[in-house]
Amino acid sequence: MNAVVERVRVLPQRLQAAVQGARVLLFVSPLTDARPVTGWLNRHGVAFEQVELSMASAQSRAEFHQLQAATGWRGLPQIFFDGEFVGGIEEFFAHPEVSGANGVQSRGQVRRTAQWLGYLGALPFVACALLALLADNRVQAMALQALLGYGAVILSFVGALHWTRGLHADAAGTGSRLLLVSVLPALLGWLGLLLPWPEGGLLVAAGFAVMYLFDRRAWRAHPWFQRLRLHLSATAVVCLLTGAAFAAVNA
Repeated sequence: MNAVVERVRVLPQRLQAAVQGARVLLFVSPLTDARPVTGWLNRHGVAFEQVELSMASAQSRAEFHQLQAATGWRGLPQIFFDGEFVGGIEEFFAHPEVSGANGVQSRGQVRRTAQWLGYLGALPFVACALLALLADNRVQAMALQALLGYGAVILSFVGALHWTRGLHADAAGTGSRLLLVSVLPALLGWLGLLLPWPEGGLLVAAGFAVMYLFDRRAWRAHPWFQRLRLHLSATAVVCLLTGAAFAAVNA
């Protein structure tokens, strides 16, 4: 890359000034479709300039050939980042500052999706618990059955989060332990479904509490997910305990 920098210094003054004066510079032709790059730059608020080199102009054509000789890059666009030659469109998106920003943005989007889906997934717990408390007898029985069934399903899901972690663990002991942990919640949920209220609800609630205590350590590298697990686990436990208390009082 130092050789490229040296060769850029012998470019015509107009091109040198453009390279040195812009955060991001794109050399383009009238036919160049640089929208993927300019769109990304606009979305991220990165200042950029474009210099058009038209083959219809003898001066532009000569400048383009000089640019080719300096960079060793045959086509357009040719992109510079902080005065450093990057390459074309594909090379621009592989640049550390660009790919890093894309990674941060993607992780943020995934996090928001997980939070939305998680909190929406807590709504059936709340709805079933409220119906068990407020509806008539027939609906109350259905609500309790739905609450226990949904609790067992979600408890199985919470355990399954660790199955893939176990498969990818570096140590055999850690992998085996995670695989074992991943299947225990499903067994607890199944046993809970076999038991009547309030025993079934208490068992599933205990499963959520134990899994949260395990997950506090398992996901300590992801504080946002720890908070999400706390909120969702607390909602599930409170709703299941509410159903168990209602069932015990009305037994």
